[in-house]
Amino acid sequence: MIYFRKEGRSLGEVTKYLVYNTRKRQEGGDSAENYFNCTEQVAGVQDTRFQALMPDPLHFLGVTKIHNFISMSDMKYNAIVSTGIDIVNRVEIPKELV
Repeated sequence: MIYFRKEGRSLGEVTKYLVYNTRKRQEGGDSAENYFNCTEQVAGVQDTRFQALMPDPLHFLGVTKIHNFISMSDMKYNAIVSTGIDIVNRVEIPKELV
């Protein structure tokens, strides 16, 4: 298991909680799309993280295939597969855990 710690899309803790509160008040539930739309409403951007270098530790460890990838981030997924690492199964986070 590899966990990349970049809490709150690198926008900071206060912004993260403002986004969570905005999501609670909006229609549409806690979908990934609603999550990023709320972030853009609160912070003006959806994500400030730069994911292009994120696969480097995976390559350093010799990872060539990920069997189960659990993430809502298209940026993270695209960064990994664009460097040649195969993702077999992209697992959605269950709605009751979001």
